[in-house]
Amino acid sequence: MCVPHRDSSRCKAGGVTVSPARRILPALANLRSSSETSPAHRLRLCTLTLLAFSNSFDAGFTWDNRFLILQDPRIRDLTPQNIDLIIHHTYWWPTGESGLYRPLTTLSYLFNYSVLDLRDQPLGYHWLNFILHAMNVLLVYALTLRIARRFWPAVFIAAIWGVHPASTESVTNIIGRADLLAAMATFSGFLMYLKSRDAVGVAEVRLACRVDVGYRRRSFLEGKRCGDHRFDCDLRACILGQERPEHFSWVASQCSHRLP
Repeated sequence: MCVPHRDSSRCKAGGVTVSPARRILPALANLRSSSETSPAHRLRLCTLTLLAFSNSFDAGFTWDNRFLILQDPRIRDLTPQNIDLIIHHTYWWPTGESGLYRPLTTLSYLFNYSVLDLRDQPLGYHWLNFILHAMNVLLVYALTLRIARRFWPAVFIAAIWGVHPASTESVTNIIGRADLLAAMATFSGFLMYLKSRDAVGVAEVRLACRVDVGYRRRSFLEGKRCGDHRFDCDLRACILGQERPEHFSWVASQCSHRLP
């Protein structure tokens, strides 16, 4: 209970003089915490991103989309044989074998074409690209909030990521989905690493394994062997608190090198 003090701007609580600022600051901290966890700003970020790319949903199968989607017999039907062909052939098969191995991207085309029965209707493909991009925007927000620990900078950086022209081709071009999936694997792996810094005991080991799987998943998406032995060992060392300065520099350089 607050007892009025002779100074109208102060009151006594339990015999201790309390200023209004000391009573207001905890309330502001609670308000900030509720803002960070509220889904409203996440919805606003997705809405802003949708407005930026809303004119791309009318685009058809342009450029290489015809070869990689409409002329790929592997995505016509959801069968074990087609899945086997996707796993055992490269990205450009049957047009030709190339150095690009992106089975998860091709499986996503299979999901659009056969599971959703969209066939040659491009709208659903564009919507899936947008959903992946919106998820990346939310991952950028979560990463920035965890690193900077400030609400508005995190919102601003995520908004810039959502509408920046550098993402135009990845979002509006259907086959740009490979970049969106690779970015998602990278951001989610990095976020798991940051969370692992707060973990202890067995949880650290489990999160270390999850981060390792995340980076190997990105390797699976891009068809590159990015999980070399030194990178894996140094990343685990950072997660388990056994890091040395050279560990951080090596992991940081490798992460930046592997960004899409």
